[in-house]
Amino acid sequence: MPRLKELKSGCLATITIYCKRDCVKKEAQADAQEPLKAGELARRTGLTRQALHIYVQVGLLHPVSSSKGGHRYYAASAVERIQLIRKLIDSGYTLKDIRDIFLKDR
Repeated sequence: MPRLKELKSGCLATITIYCKRDCVKKEAQADAQEPLKAGELARRTGLTRQALHIYVQVGLLHPVSSSKGGHRYYAASAVERIQLIRKLIDSGYTLKDIRDIFLKDR
């Protein structure tokens, strides 16, 4: 499988296949696990809660539920999704580019 740095010079189809194989399969496995609060997800990924909220606003991340008190809960698969997002950002993609990649993957 190509590395993400190689994907930068590759085509969008390669990235889509990478997303489909890794993210979708892991999301299905991790969805059965206990949901994570935004703070816990931020701690596990090294992001701030504000960054998570930006990812939600842009459409890269979706909470699976929220409490009456306003706490957002995310699937455990969000950890891997955020890791992929960060690798794509490091490779030079913008949040909009990444959102478009994920939308094409659906």
